Amino acid sequence: MTDPDLTFRHLFAAGTTSPLYCALLLIGRRLAPRVSATVAVHVAAVVLCLVPLSLVPVDLLLGCGGLAAAWALLLAVLNYGQIVFAWIVWRRIGSFPDELDHLLGTTPLPELGRLLGGVRRWLTTRSMAPFVLVAGLTAILSYLAFSATRDSGSPCPTVVALVLLTGVLAGHSAYFTTFGIWLSRRLMSFSALRVTWPAPINTPALVELSKTARLTAGLGLLLFVVAQPPLIYAFVMSRSPLVTVIYVGSFVLHLGYITVVGLVVQRWLSRRVDAEKRRALTELAERIEASRDRMDGLPHGGIRHAATLTILRNYVDIYRAIDATPSSFLGSAVLTQYVASLLAVALQFAIPIVARL
Repeated sequence: MTDPDLTFRHLFAAGTTSPLYCALLLIGRRLAPRVSATVAVHVAAVVLCLVPLSLVPVDLLLGCGGLAAAWALLLAVLNYGQIVFAWIVWRRIGSFPDELDHLLGTTPLPELGRLLGGVRRWLTTRSMAPFVLVAGLTAILSYLAFSATRDSGSPCPTVVALVLLTGVLAGHSAYFTTFGIWLSRRLMSFSALRVTWPAPINTPALVELSKTARLTAGLGLLLFVVAQPPLIYAFVMSRSPLVTVIYVGSFVLHLGYITVVGLVVQRWLSRRVDAEKRRALTELAERIEASRDRMDGLPHGGIRHAATLTILRNYVDIYRAIDATPSSFLGSAVLTQYVASLLAVALQFAIPIVARL
């Protein structure tokens, strides 16, 4: 690379462009001036989640035998978890720019420029807005539909704001998760990548992308478990068709995200590793065959025959070393864990539906 602007290091050096995190960092720095950015976000997230909760009327919180208070507290925990989830995903993606630059070291500059231009477009408020707006609107419509069927009077403005915050943060999390998926897919679409030999699976950028995908899927699954109780409660207690559609859609969408991040992204990375490995093995097989043909035309015991034999043995040793390396980031144990977790969540999703039939 000859242009320092065409690097992930230069791109990620500017930090996050998320208005939410810019505001959280500002608040966190005011409350705790000497802490790191991560601690500042945690401090501000706690404040952001607890302040709306403290504004909910006491009589409303004590309704339904204290169930409303538990629900509101769970919502605050969910909001905090969504803030932390998206922050961890973004910080993880931005933590290995040098590895990404090395991976793209042989990529033609026009292709590299298009990729980084796409990343810049992703990291804008304009790209984030559709995720936030759709998720926030969905959360509000779901809450209003649920309130209408419960016949509990006019919705409390503070509760509406709390639900809206939950939806906005859900869209915020979906945005960063989608960006990670898009980036992995775009990187794997390039024909010229600089991988590590003799084991392409040890390429630093691919390893980091795989770890990021595993971390995102694991945290997303944990966050989904926290989000399940209010979703299931709203579905069981309400007969609104809109609530039913949102309940089913949220589960399908969330499980879809976890499946793509946890399995599909790993599959993309593994396919590239396998392709690089097969290409190298094919080239080595051709060299081995050429060395054997060359040896057949040389007198046995001669210097040239011995030198060719040494080269042949080196090729065979390299071939065996590459062939012995893994071709996939999805081992049987990891795959079994993913599938079992997804099935458990799907079962929890299906039980309320069966109970209503």
